[in-house]
Amino acid sequence: SVDMEECISRADQADAKIAKLHQTVEEITKILERTPASTGSGGGAEIEKFQRDTLKRLLELRETLDSERAPLATLQQERDAAVAAKDELDAQCAKHKYRIGHLVRALDPASGAGSGAAARGAR
Repeated sequence: SVDMEECISRADQADAKIAKLHQTVEEITKILERTPASTGSGGGAEIEKFQRDTLKRLLELRETLDSERAPLATLQQERDAAVAAKDELDAQCAKHKYRIGHLVRALDPASGAGSGAAARGAR
C-alpha cells in the first residue's frame, strides 16, 4: 500500500542520513586525532581545549545517533517482515484467483472451456 511504501522510503532516507552523519563524525574524529596540539604562542592551550571540547561533543553526538538508530533497526525488521508477509499474501491471492477462474469455467456452461466438462457432468 501507499502508506507502507512511504514508511519504507522514510526509513531508508533516515538510515542514509544517520549513516552519513556517523561517517562525518568519524572523519572529524580522525582529523582531530591527527592534528597536533600547538606548542607555540598561538593560543595552543585554547586550541587544545577547543579540540577536546569539540571531540567530546562529537562523541556525544555519535552516542545519540547510535541510540536513535536502534529503534530504526527495529522498524526495518518490522518493515522486512511486513513486506515478506505481503509478498506471501500476494502469492496466495494469485493462486486463489487462478483456482477460482478454473472453478468458474467448470461450473459455467456458457464460458466455452468448461461447457464440455459441465455437459459430461450433467449426464
